[in-house]
Amino acid sequence: MVEISNIGPVGDNGGSGQKKTVRNNSNDTKVSAFDEYRKFQQEKLQEFENFRNQANENFENYKKEAMERFDAYEASINKKKDGAAKDADFDYAKALEGEWKMYEAKPGESFYSQPKPKTAPVYNPDAEPVKAANSNSADDVNRTKSDTTVHEQVKQEEKPPVSVVEREGVTGKYTLTSGANGEGFSLSTEMSVFGGGEAMKFFKGGGFLDSDIKYDKDSKMYSYRGLQSSNREILQMRMMNTAQRVSIDNAVYNDLLAKQKNGTELSDAEQSFIQSHLQNLERYGLGVDEEGNLIDKSE
Repeated sequence: MVEISNIGPVGDNGGSGQKKTVRNNSNDTKVSAFDEYRKFQQEKLQEFENFRNQANENFENYKKEAMERFDAYEASINKKKDGAAKDADFDYAKALEGEWKMYEAKPGESFYSQPKPKTAPVYNPDAEPVKAANSNSADDVNRTKSDTTVHEQVKQEEKPPVSVVEREGVTGKYTLTSGANGEGFSLSTEMSVFGGGEAMKFFKGGGFLDSDIKYDKDSKMYSYRGLQSSNREILQMRMMNTAQRVSIDNAVYNDLLAKQKNGTELSDAEQSFIQSHLQNLERYGLGVDEEGNLIDKSE
């Protein structure tokens, strides 16, 4: 029982009224709600069980129909294969029944008198050609002379010389040859560049607030030492790649200068590379001093 005291100056429960009580039915309500929940739970479990059984039945029916269709398809394919095999056997048997032509086998070319050497032979133009055993025919002699002529005409292609460099974080090797049609140069490198090389100090404008990277509002382009991009991050990637390439080229440039100082006469391709390297440096506002070191000429 819950007792409610007088709470108003007047009215049924006023100051002069009698106290009223209300029966507490909370326990009964809890029991009723729990029963309702259990009933709801059982109904949903039964619905799920019915759904699962129906889904399994539908899947089994689908699998059975699919297997029947597959078996029928496989049987039709095997039937076609058996029919094709039988047709091929029939055609082959019929071909065997036909008229055969006779061919006369000609004697093959005779082997050389000497056995196969264990080591690769070295061509000697002054040595007499080895003749075929028991054969003095003109064809054998002509063939031997022809082989000798071919050997005299074949020349091994000269591989371009490989140079090794190690300078300011750049290590590796390169080959420098003439370009297409003998003009210009062709540079092939296998280099490792650490930290961007010696040119990185001229292309290190990587900070977001770096004032060296300019932005043009009209063209909406970022620029740095002649490099441009509409995206700042892409421009910074190009700066890093350019620093590595310039460092590699300057390492090759200094290697050529050292060869020239030692009395080696540079080829046209090597001289063409030197000119190209110096022109590229000018594009980026750079140059080289008397010792071959990179310098900033934009200041």
